[in-house]
Amino acid sequence: MTGARGAGKTTFLLLMAEKRGYFYIPADDPLILDVSFYDLMEKVLTDYKGVILDEVHFLKGWSKFVKTFYDAYPNKTFWLSDSSSIVLTKKPGRPIQEICDHKPSFDVF
Repeated sequence: MTGARGAGKTTFLLLMAEKRGYFYIPADDPLILDVSFYDLMEKVLTDYKGVILDEVHFLKGWSKFVKTFYDAYPNKTFWLSDSSSIVLTKKPGRPIQEICDHKPSFDVF
């Protein structure tokens, strides 16, 4: 999910996390940066139907982690959001289209 800051992405994602039984991770929260992302994802994907990573660009090396867990947990759902849409849709690095088998589902304006 991409969209401008303040468009309502986080509010929408929080509602969807509650409704669908996904775990919401605000990657822009400084406390998240102090936790082992690998350990957190293993725990979350064991206990929840899916995970929502909001503002994913804050996680260093996020594409490698997402690819690893996407492959390891094929029956889980992964939602990614970012206000810097270049991270999810274009180069540099590995765009989401190269990581998963489909492109981002929708934009919020």
